[in-house]
Amino acid sequence: MAYGLDAVVSINFQNSFGTAITNDNYFLPVLSNGVVLKKEAMTDTSLKGIYDVNGAVEGKNSNEGAIELQSDSLAIGVMLRALCGAATVITSGSLRTHSFKPSQQGEDFDEFIANPPVTIITDLDVGSAQVFYDMCATGIELNISNGEFVKATQNYIGGKYTRVNPPTANYQDENLFPWDVTSVSFDGTANCDFGELTITIEEGIENKYNLCVNKTPSYTKRSDIRTIMISGTVQFNDQVEFDEFISQTERQLVVTLNSGTEVQSGYTESIKIDMPSFRYNTFEPSVGGPGLIEASIEGQAVYNSGSATAIEFTLTNTQAAY
Repeated sequence: MAYGLDAVVSINFQNSFGTAITNDNYFLPVLSNGVVLKKEAMTDTSLKGIYDVNGAVEGKNSNEGAIELQSDSLAIGVMLRALCGAATVITSGSLRTHSFKPSQQGEDFDEFIANPPVTIITDLDVGSAQVFYDMCATGIELNISNGEFVKATQNYIGGKYTRVNPPTANYQDENLFPWDVTSVSFDGTANCDFGELTITIEEGIENKYNLCVNKTPSYTKRSDIRTIMISGTVQFNDQVEFDEFISQTERQLVVTLNSGTEVQSGYTESIKIDMPSFRYNTFEPSVGGPGLIEASIEGQAVYNSGSATAIEFTLTNTQAAY
């Protein structure tokens, strides 16, 4: 009998598309793991006097699903590398500053896959472990809610599957990001009125199949533009932010998460999320009862030519590299 308590999930970064890596594990302390193998069925729909499904054969194979965890500085770095590729790293003593930006023109990993291919190993404590490889991160969602640790959810798609002997889990100490040391600012001015905030990146990537001698995807590539959406709630204490919605002003939005764990004197583990061009799409204050009035908001981060990106993540910790 398998318990979720005993499940082990790890991510390995592949050197190339088509070759699984199973011995360079980043073990993730997940909240949930929904990565699964899928097999489509092809059925005979010929009209020949039979009213039932008349035979089925195996069709397309794919892997897909999401991994959810409480964010700490190691795990979030693994997710960001899967999304953005290797970071630019600055070293100062024991301090490491990792800068991640989503890819732009000419920066696909290779001709077969858009983002870096990863191998996801899932050990459910029932015999051999499942290996999902040539997996591609298709986005990430960061959820910041008052009274909770920051959560991160990353979606993956891919196509190849095998099994191996289960790896021995080796978890690093977690320094989680709690809600109460999160800061939000617009154009450098702090705003403490947000009750919750969700940042969602969708890469617009999908599996593509060719006429070849396998049932797995030939490519995992872009089919749409990237979107970066921000949603949440804000206390309607005045009309300052509402006026920004009305005027449709583009401003810099910076969200900073801090674990409170000191790396070296004057520096703590943190992640800065910089969106240089943010604008509100909706700003909807509503009365839901006798209590404080809140506004539901939704906005979008768009490409900023001066920064050459729509979003940049700066992660500070002691991890040498990802």
